[in-house]
Amino acid sequence: MNTMKKSSLLFTICLIVILLVGCKDYLNLPPKNVRAVISLTDAKRVLGGYLEKFALVASSTINSMPGPAVTYTADQISMFNAYSDDIDFAEALVSSYIAPQPTKPESYYANLLLFNDFTTPTTIWNSYYSCVGFTNVLISQIDAINEDNQTLRNQLKGELLIHRAFHIFKLLEYFAPYNDAKEGIPVYLKAGIENFTNPRKSQKEVYQIIINDLEEALKLIAITPPKEGFNIWYNTRYINNLLAQVYWFKAESAAKENDDYKNAKKYALEATKNTDAFIPKTVDDIYKAIQGKLQGYPAYMNSPSMQAGVAGLFGAVYMNYSPTNIKIDTELFNLYSNSDIRYSAYFKVVDGIGTINPIWPDGTSPAWKRGQFLEFQPEEAFLILAEAHYRMNETNESIAVLNRFKSFRNAGTAVGLSGTQLLNEIKNERRKEFFCLKDSRWIALKRYGDVTISREFVFFQKLYSLVVPPNSFRYALPIPLTELAINPDLTDNPGWLPIVF
Repeated sequence: MNTMKKSSLLFTICLIVILLVGCKDYLNLPPKNVRAVISLTDAKRVLGGYLEKFALVASSTINSMPGPAVTYTADQISMFNAYSDDIDFAEALVSSYIAPQPTKPESYYANLLLFNDFTTPTTIWNSYYSCVGFTNVLISQIDAINEDNQTLRNQLKGELLIHRAFHIFKLLEYFAPYNDAKEGIPVYLKAGIENFTNPRKSQKEVYQIIINDLEEALKLIAITPPKEGFNIWYNTRYINNLLAQVYWFKAESAAKENDDYKNAKKYALEATKNTDAFIPKTVDDIYKAIQGKLQGYPAYMNSPSMQAGVAGLFGAVYMNYSPTNIKIDTELFNLYSNSDIRYSAYFKVVDGIGTINPIWPDGTSPAWKRGQFLEFQPEEAFLILAEAHYRMNETNESIAVLNRFKSFRNAGTAVGLSGTQLLNEIKNERRKEFFCLKDSRWIALKRYGDVTISREFVFFQKLYSLVVPPNSFRYALPIPLTELAINPDLTDNPGWLPIVF
């Protein structure tokens, strides 16, 4: 077996182990003093395999490429939306979920609706840190290769930096208490680590790591353009969009700094530049965008084939039974005007009551809920830009951006608004736009801290009451017990006690 085949095999074995074992092990690969690749071409092949094998590619799409499957999973999407307030769960539980023919066992709904899912956070933690571990390994390989091909080096490293930044950012959003600046997350930036007693970094330190990676990627892309057909997230618009999201989320956190909204504005402006003509303005185009088939739409479409994996919460016509007529939260439903294209795209309306449209989210057969979700949407950047203007006391500019956004959805205009009314209108547009998609509403609830979720359900013939106030401990997911055992310097997020039914 020649050297290249040996190194390829070694890296394949390492990658398999990374995907199967816990944080301690996957961050400690490859073995010390063993280099898994010997050329940039080898590194390209490994990265290409990562991008290809971690996702299922949507058929007949125009502007999508394979990406990491761990970005969003069916369980993850279901959990974050069950922990939010877009669905009238009190009504849905009685009329749609456990009667007359349940799609899922009663324990499924009990764990989700009572914030009692400990399995999904563990999966997220392991999956996202496995991506961080993978990028660390390959970045170290690329840096160690002595080869005169700076173009390829930049294209590979730029792609990896964005993936690492994205996954660290999501881990911070999910597992760090929003109002405790000291409590960030552990961050590993090197391969072959031998000491895993790694405490949380402060949130400010973690944000700086994320921002450094993305700023380096911007510098690389300024001198080396992406390779068409290979690079996915190594894209100037995507990097700016992600930076805008990072600064927007940071700006109200305990780690906030004075220039956060200035930076959010800066990067959101870049992310929205020359996008107006491509943003969906009809129901059909909304569906095409989610399918990845809207020509020129400047967002990344991730299409894991969930095959009704989210149907237990959102409904689907699947195997002749599944929850149907799932009622929307009345307050949310009343935010939409009849002329708003999202009203028809998202909802079915019977006798004035809004329920989830059977063909939501992508307009395809109601037999499936494939979970096709977009990343780096210009719509996200527009709403960040409107809020950044508002926070910087640029009221006229904020209203102009907000009305520009509303025009895409035929959602009227914001006339004569200022102060809290204007901010609420921006927040309402965010809620309307990202109805039940990904983790969007849960993130907004965590960030704004202005909603109390109150629930009262009967499960297994016992009454359970739940109140989730603003800034609740439930907005920082529980750390896996296996991770706490491996890393004695890691502190858990307090408050999480499992309910035993």
